[in-house]
Amino acid sequence: MSEIGGHEVAQTALRPRLTTHLVGSYEHKAWKEELRELLAARVVPADPGPVWMQLSLTTGPGRTWTNLWKPLLDSFGPVLGADLANPFSPHDDRIVDLGLHHTVDAGLGHGVSIEAWWGVHGLPHAKELG
Repeated sequence: MSEIGGHEVAQTALRPRLTTHLVGSYEHKAWKEELRELLAARVVPADPGPVWMQLSLTTGPGRTWTNLWKPLLDSFGPVLGADLANPFSPHDDRIVDLGLHHTVDAGLGHGVSIEAWWGVHGLPHAKELG
């Protein structure tokens, strides 16, 4: 077992499906677009069915990290599926188990480091957080 965001995680679930660093304000559309493009280029969409998701955010001490969850999830269309006409409105109703974790790093300033794990709920090795 290892630890992610203060929770023990089985070795099979250790590798994040996405690790990235963004700068700038989440209030700007470009922030969500950059994250969405990264997801589209780097990950395979979640299989059909209900999804569990764990998001670990590292921010500087001056950032209000609780404001990040909505724009962050709005960018997950490539993982959860989304209508082409509205790419920032993903099928987030698929998420049945969501964990948000936060760490402060004084060296990040206004940047945000993001690690994300997800899988189909109920499959073997899907989620083993305590």
